[in-house]
Amino acid sequence: MKVVFLIAGKGRRLKEITKDNHKSLIKLDDNSLIHHLIENFVYAGLTNFVAIVGHCSDKVLSEFNKQYSQNIDIEYVENSRYEETNNLYSLYCAKDILEGEEFLLCNADVVLDREIIKDIASMKDQSVIAIDDFKYSAPVDSPGILMDNYKVSDLGRHIPFEDNMGYAIGVYKFSKELSKEFFNEAKKMLNQNINAGFHDPLPKLFDKFEVLKYRTKDKLWTDIDAYEDIDKARKIHNNIKNKYERNSVIYPDLMTKVVAITGAGAGIGEAIARAFLAQGSKVILISRSDITWINEYHPSQYIFLKKDIQETDFFSKWLEKFSSEGYKVDILINNAGIIQHNKLMNITVTEWDSIININSKAPFFLTQIFAKHMIKNQCGNIIFASSFATKLSSFSYGIYAASKAMIVSLTKSFATELAPYNIRVNSFSPGVIKTQMTKVARENYEKDMLNDIALNRFGSAEEVAKAILFLATEESSYIHGIDLDISGGKFISQNSNLAYKDTM
Repeated sequence: MKVVFLIAGKGRRLKEITKDNHKSLIKLDDNSLIHHLIENFVYAGLTNFVAIVGHCSDKVLSEFNKQYSQNIDIEYVENSRYEETNNLYSLYCAKDILEGEEFLLCNADVVLDREIIKDIASMKDQSVIAIDDFKYSAPVDSPGILMDNYKVSDLGRHIPFEDNMGYAIGVYKFSKELSKEFFNEAKKMLNQNINAGFHDPLPKLFDKFEVLKYRTKDKLWTDIDAYEDIDKARKIHNNIKNKYERNSVIYPDLMTKVVAITGAGAGIGEAIARAFLAQGSKVILISRSDITWINEYHPSQYIFLKKDIQETDFFSKWLEKFSSEGYKVDILINNAGIIQHNKLMNITVTEWDSIININSKAPFFLTQIFAKHMIKNQCGNIIFASSFATKLSSFSYGIYAASKAMIVSLTKSFATELAPYNIRVNSFSPGVIKTQMTKVARENYEKDMLNDIALNRFGSAEEVAKAILFLATEESSYIHGIDLDISGGKFISQNSNLAYKDTM
């Protein structure tokens, strides 16, 4: 099967870059966008390429020949009228090569997870359009689609946003039958409009030919149409690269998991969320405040629910809808919590209700909601954030310690009740971790606090996240009902600081 790259256009929205270069040659890292596209197709076993060139054709051809002349077969077709035409005309320039042949068409300005290409290439003798049906909050500058059951029934930018069922991402597979009729229709259209897009003839053929959709789901992609897209494309490329590199993906089984994390906006919650994203997991970020750092990731990698965890009715309805759409949550991490600094004799009813409701009550009922969902799936993993305070409380933090002690007890009880459904339940107790929550105490009592920690340093949120990854993965499949101490050896002896003086 041939792979067709559309690389003729000038990229007018990037005119400062493309005045003397082609946007497919934009560097994502040490290599260009087109370099990585070719790598992905070769990975899928496709090595027969047709490059339709125009603007900066010499540079584009040089990029192909430099890296791949020994590994791929390539035919070049030139659109000498690229300045005055659109990509349908470019594709029509390759009519003699492609008409009646099965081929896979790809815009040369997209960054793609290689599994998208591999999946589509495996759909033999079928016509396919790759779509992203993520529920965007505003229109996207890509052709929208309409579906009739499993078949594509319409395609184009004319589809109203509210009716749209997804966006084409720039990867199209043509069966032999469709490609023959496509070029007949393209000729008619070009006689009327030389600036038609390559997708414009397709809607006229949907009644005659079955064109299937391929959902990208959680697989990453983006395109480059504007200056702000370049930085985004580099981040997406880096995330895709990390997904497949061993030094990033520590636990491959997490790549297919959906993980819900409360308190994901900052501190330990942010570190846990980033850790799962690095493993390729789909992450449901739950926070009552906005999360600014999620802009570093593609929307297909996460779902953001801006909600207080006490709004359990919302989560119950949301999870029911999520489940009805064919999705499931594999892992729940009850991380959200607050700290209360006041002596027990001065605690008010309001303060009591606040900390117990957030630290104990809300995690209990959230777990109840998600556990019912996991029971239906006969598998799951629930992780609670407890605290070292449950082992030894600090002065004037008694109510906080009590709220977290309930979590340790609930962990064991839930672990007992959910074990028959293959649902593991554990908790973790961080010691003094360098987050905003502990900043004041660390600044005022650093020396005394470090004297109690055998490792003689404060922990990082990233170190906690690594431990949580382990509890979430199948590598810890026989760990159940425990509270994992992540404190650097806090209070493992009465005077652990003397060990440092003894070594001097």
